[in-house]
Amino acid sequence: METMDVQVGEVWAYYPDDYRPNASRVEILEIVPRPKKDRYLIRFEDGREREVARTRLKCRWEDAQAYEEKLAAEELIRNQAPDSRLSGSIRRVFRLVPREVATLEHSGQVVIHDTARLAARTGLPMDVLLAACGQVAEGSSLRVSALGGQRIAMALCVAHPAEALQIARGRDSYADHYDDERPGYFSPRRDYRWYAHEEAPAGEIIRNWCGALPTSRAEAAAAAEAECHRLWLLAHRLVNELSRHALPLAENLRKDLVNNQISADDVRAA
Repeated sequence: METMDVQVGEVWAYYPDDYRPNASRVEILEIVPRPKKDRYLIRFEDGREREVARTRLKCRWEDAQAYEEKLAAEELIRNQAPDSRLSGSIRRVFRLVPREVATLEHSGQVVIHDTARLAARTGLPMDVLLAACGQVAEGSSLRVSALGGQRIAMALCVAHPAEALQIARGRDSYADHYDDERPGYFSPRRDYRWYAHEEAPAGEIIRNWCGALPTSRAEAAAAAEAECHRLWLLAHRLVNELSRHALPLAENLRKDLVNNQISADDVRAA
């Protein structure tokens, strides 16, 4: 708004502060030159005159309603903050949306570049999907609140459950792909903690959005038991192979495998 030229004789909306939409209708009487920034002599409807800074003249009077609606929308966007428990799931589901259609920002807000394609992708009209969500136009794009981003993610899961579930399963088959010797990379222990505290819960939320049953405790325990058995056999194969080249090291690893097994009694004692 401040890039607009202010001319003598025009009628503008004067705002005494930036926090309340309480505009006054004023007429520009004179542009007062100043060394740094010009000031403006204005006249209120009751005849009072005042010299004010350009920052207090937000828009022409006929645009005041649109300006205040934009302020209200921006405040609603800020108030509809992201739910930190859902942010990981939303971020993963947005892989189903091309970047030229919509962009998920770190704040959780979404910039929609092509509303028609997003409506087709989610299977819902934008006015239905984003009802009561903060939204404001940004050029040819539309910025929506984090709540709108959550609704888009949930609609994508309903419209494309197979693709969304594939994303949810993407890290269920845990694999250590980080190198402990390279600076800046997670160690295997840190990588697993990330999986357990971030990836797995995010996958469960996506399953729920898709209408799939959550993983039960019995299923999780059975999967963990089967995985332990698989890793036990793999560890023995590796130790046997290592014994051909470094027998003392292989024997130490074999003892470690046997002596430091974690049992239910160990967990209970902890």
